[in-house]
Amino acid sequence: MESLPYTGRLLNAIVVLVVTLSAFSLSFSILRIKKSAEKIQYFGFFWLATAFLWLSSTFRNTASAFGALHIDEFFFYWTQIFLFISGVFLAPYLIEKIFKNQTYSRIALYIYCILAAISIGMVLRFGISIKSADSYGTEYGIDPYAQKMFLFIIAPLLLLTFFNSLTHIIKYFLHTERFYETMAPLSILLYLLVGLLDEVGVTGGWSLIIFRLIFLASFLMAYTAVLQEEEAARESTKGEVFEI
Repeated sequence: MESLPYTGRLLNAIVVLVVTLSAFSLSFSILRIKKSAEKIQYFGFFWLATAFLWLSSTFRNTASAFGALHIDEFFFYWTQIFLFISGVFLAPYLIEKIFKNQTYSRIALYIYCILAAISIGMVLRFGISIKSADSYGTEYGIDPYAQKMFLFIIAPLLLLTFFNSLTHIIKYFLHTERFYETMAPLSILLYLLVGLLDEVGVTGGWSLIIFRLIFLASFLMAYTAVLQEEEAARESTKGEVFEI
């Protein structure tokens, strides 16, 4: 008996649902912390926007599994919208993390709000096109101009994340920082690198499932960092503010 033509797509949708639930759990775990620095709120809202991105992806992959490509395409637009929104919160988090300056972080917030609005407008104005479709899912592409804007937005974030990760790794090897403190920046770096490959359409076929699981690994790294830092803050007798 032949297997159903969209069984792979349904499997992909199930994996994406697991990723979605993990992202929501991570974001709520961060945002529920009362005694936290402002940058941690940015960190939490970044993962919350990411969770809504994956929720949209869950709907689109489920629709694709049942052959409803018009719904699949509709929710692809929403994944792009939340993709750009997530950058709005990641930028100020990284700026404040590196430069320790709230003024700089708020300037970054305003700049990325403008860039996100322009990018979303370009995606909605120029539309999308289907690039591939196989038994594991469909891949869409955004307009070349919108894609250049995406790369323009993500490039500084990647550089900042790489610098932040490298700084934490060096501090760990110099024994001035604990290992879990390196996991938050590394989780973002892993997420951005895999997300970049996913966005430009490198993934396809069964590799889609593998990439989804790598996304899940980045969430678990961030979640571990949050739990460890929260435990350290709870045990502190100095009333330290929670921050990662």
